[in-house]
Amino acid sequence: MTRDTFLMRSGDAFLPRSIGTWLSTFLVGNYSSCIYISYWSILHLLSGVLTYIILQRYAFPQIENPYITGFLLHTLWELWQVFIGMSYPTKMSGHNGIIDTLMDTLLFMVGMAIAGLGKGIILTIMKHL
Repeated sequence: MTRDTFLMRSGDAFLPRSIGTWLSTFLVGNYSSCIYISYWSILHLLSGVLTYIILQRYAFPQIENPYITGFLLHTLWELWQVFIGMSYPTKMSGHNGIIDTLMDTLLFMVGMAIAGLGKGIILTIMKHL
C-alpha cells in the first residue's frame, strides 16, 4: 500500500466507504457545478450542532467561546482532508478543493449558530415560566 493510498484510506477508520459513497449523493448540482449540496452538506450542518452541544455541555466554562473552538477543530479536520486529497474540486475552484472546504466550514458554523440560537431561545422561555 502506497503512502497516498494509506492516507486516502485513513478516513475509512471514521466512516465506512459505503456510507461515504451514499453521503456523496448530490441533492443540488454536482462536482462540475460551481456549488453543490449533497448529504455531506447536511452532515456538516448537523456536526456543527452536535459540536456546539458537546462543547457547551462538557467543555464549558473552560472554553469561553465554543464558536472559535469549533471553527479551529473543523478547520484542522478540513486541512487534513485537503492534505490527503479528500477535498473535492469544483468548476469554480479548478483542481483544488477550496470551495468544498469553505462550504463545509460555512455549513458547520451555521449548525453551531443554530444550536447556539436554540439554546438561547430555550433559556429565554424557561426564564418566563
